[in-house]
Amino acid sequence: MTNPQKIQTKQNIRQKIHTVMKNAGYIKKKNSNMPYKSVTHNDVTDAIRNQFNKVGLIIIPLVKSSNRDGNIHSVTMSVKIIDIDSGESLEVGDYPGTGIDNQDKGFGKAVSYAFKYILQKLFLLEIGDDEEVDRNQVQAIDKATKAKAESNKVWMQYITNYISSIVGIINNENKDFEEKKKELNDYVEIEAPKKSELSKELPAAHEELDKRIAREKKRFKEMEVKNVKSDGN
Repeated sequence: MTNPQKIQTKQNIRQKIHTVMKNAGYIKKKNSNMPYKSVTHNDVTDAIRNQFNKVGLIIIPLVKSSNRDGNIHSVTMSVKIIDIDSGESLEVGDYPGTGIDNQDKGFGKAVSYAFKYILQKLFLLEIGDDEEVDRNQVQAIDKATKAKAESNKVWMQYITNYISSIVGIINNENKDFEEKKKELNDYVEIEAPKKSELSKELPAAHEELDKRIAREKKRFKEMEVKNVKSDGN
């Protein structure tokens, strides 16, 4: 006769996730180089990896979107959890992550932050002291955002000055059309390097500036044609 106590019912994927949630336990913040304690990406993944191995789950991180604005890298991620026994899968997301780096590490930092955040929230990990807030990163993002805003303000003033200059050249009644045409071409040539920088910093604003320049040049051409006809009469 079979002993009922020895009969074990296989868990489905949701039950396994619940088991991981129950057993993942407490993660204590550690001292770091920062003026506050923190929980690292490796602390969180180690805690979850051990539990996943026990119940037979694997987890695949998925980057749904990514963006870079200067040295600020942002991603949106989800994870796909797969039960190796049944083949069942479950996708959970979307969670944001941000990383700051002046070279090529920003994307990796953003992915690591988002993945850590997913694991913390999905498995209700208990973090030592209070809810983890990466103050250094928050402060860095705030500083970078302010710097970007100041830079944008300078570029907007540049665009305003650019448009005012070409309009002033075109509307100058003290010069003939040939003189104005030369002055306009010279101005555009002189400003070309700076305008090229604008195309990299604010592509959309650069595109709008190009459209405005095209309209002013068209207006200037129409004025010239009208003047020629007037002289002919």
